[in-house]
Amino acid sequence: AQFGALCPIMENGGGGEHRPWMYDDDVETIYRRFTRLHHELIPYLYSQGAKAWADGVSLMQFTGDQYTYQLGEDLLVAAMVEPGTQRRVPFPPGRWRPWLNEDAVHDGDQTLQLDVPYSEFPVFVRDGALIPLEVTDRCTGHGGPFSRDHLTLAVYPREDESHSFDLCEEQGPGARFRWRDESGVLTLETTDTAQPLLWRVRGRGDATRVLTAEGEELPRVDSADQLEEHHQCWTTDGDSLLLIRLKDAAAGMTLQIMR
Repeated sequence: AQFGALCPIMENGGGGEHRPWMYDDDVETIYRRFTRLHHELIPYLYSQGAKAWADGVSLMQFTGDQYTYQLGEDLLVAAMVEPGTQRRVPFPPGRWRPWLNEDAVHDGDQTLQLDVPYSEFPVFVRDGALIPLEVTDRCTGHGGPFSRDHLTLAVYPREDESHSFDLCEEQGPGARFRWRDESGVLTLETTDTAQPLLWRVRGRGDATRVLTAEGEELPRVDSADQLEEHHQCWTTDGDSLLLIRLKDAAAGMTLQIMR
């Protein structure tokens, strides 16, 4: 289930019993978490798939290790193909953090021996990435009920850098999202989009103000659970996570994050 969830199409193949609920509660819980993760990835996979097709390349780019590949530009997957929880992971250049537990960061150009519990998987997000997600609950740790009916934009900014992502939609014009950091001031930009947005920014839990391009200050709420109470607002979740909810970005929007 874990490997299937981190492929462009999730399939529960192989021999034996395919119904997870026929095993035990732990198996069912793990299966549920990874099916939710695959569903969350649909905006990313669809957009990166369209780009890969236009570029004439595969959405899964293997890195040299037989079972390690990049899924799109910004996710690294080291498939577990042997029994147990140990996996040697060869990291490409960059800095990579475990995507289901974002506390650690691993430098690239090295191989590490990692212990990965069955409830997780060796999937890593590149520092600097911008990942669009369809999050509906807390199952994967990427949001909660406040994320529902919003496009989550998971951002992992790096100092004095920038990155953009072109969203491809099956029905709709798409949009471009961008972050840029200049001397510690983070700017978040979106072109016109009919989708309500939830910016999820790692490393900006110390934000003090969120301003629009016109200088309007967005209201701050005390917790993520209160985000649904306002048309647009923000909060922090823990020491390092910033959440900004925008109900209407139909005319595009630029935000500045002040520390």
